[in-house]
Amino acid sequence: MSQSSTFPGVEPPQTPKPALNAVGRLWPILAIAFAVLSLILLILLVWPRGDDTLSATAEESAELSCQMFAEAELDGFEDLSDDERFIQLNRLAAAGTLAWTAEAQDPGMEGFREAMERPRVVAAQMFVTEGPEFDEAIAGAQAACADLGD
Repeated sequence: MSQSSTFPGVEPPQTPKPALNAVGRLWPILAIAFAVLSLILLILLVWPRGDDTLSATAEESAELSCQMFAEAELDGFEDLSDDERFIQLNRLAAAGTLAWTAEAQDPGMEGFREAMERPRVVAAQMFVTEGPEFDEAIAGAQAACADLGD
């Protein structure tokens, strides 16, 4: 039985709520500040930045592909360690991927893509970078890159 039912008209004493101390007032402020900061960061990450992308046009993607192809060290490939071979194959793969990007941006770049992708395909199939088939693939990629400047 509660005290109010035993003594009608008498209310039990209310315990006063403690006043908010500095820590109690700080948490809501920190939560709001964190939410605002999170919103600002989200806007900065999602907001479109215009044409400052890595390769806005097919020609730029093709140039990047040729730069990556030029960085691949294919002389003495067989003398390299397995890790170094893997790195060189990844450079060829990156050149091929950038050529795919160029083709996606301009379907007329299909021939360029095929020429840039061929050295990686041949090297991955044979895991060597010598022989007439690989030399032909390299010559085709070099010619495709030379044609970009024209």
